[in-house]
Amino acid sequence: MLYGALSEIHDSTGERFIVIIDEWDAIFRDHHNDRELENEYVNFLRAMFKGGSSDSIFELVYLTGILLCFTADGSVGYGHQIS
Repeated sequence: MLYGALSEIHDSTGERFIVIIDEWDAIFRDHHNDRELENEYVNFLRAMFKGGSSDSIFELVYLTGILLCFTADGSVGYGHQIS
């Protein structure tokens, strides 16, 4: 729903978005026993920022947090860029 709205705005204006999500990982700390909620959140992030036309809609996506980011191949890193 959010992605669709941002996509429509982008299509109408040509403008790209900068998104900052502070403490992206708070859900894993605050709701660590709710796997369903965690999975929904991860799926939301994937739907928003991976694949499709997300590269054309977003100029920059910056996530802050204390948990490490895992890549698709299982490696871990700070400041990993999803392309």
